Amino acid sequence: MTHDGSFHGRQAIEKGYVQLDVKSWQIGSYITTVDRVVAVGNEVRSTGRWSCVHKNWSGAPGNADGHYSWVIVREGDTWKIRKNTASGSGGIL
Repeated sequence: MTHDGSFHGRQAIEKGYVQLDVKSWQIGSYITTVDRVVAVGNEVRSTGRWSCVHKNWSGAPGNADGHYSWVIVREGDTWKIRKNTASGSGGIL
């Protein structure tokens, strides 16, 4: 993870999600709301909001929410998220 909280490369992204989401937090009721989808060339750009309830590493409950931005590209028969940016409050990010 870089100083700004972003991950670069598939292995770093996978490791980051495991560390942040699986090992540190118990996340439930995760909701993503899409506000806008725009096709630009061979990309799809999506922006919206997310929210969840959680228990942190010490077991304290809380709520978190924020905004996201995705850049999604098609590779063969598969859609892949090329860039995932999120901001939020409530202790998750």
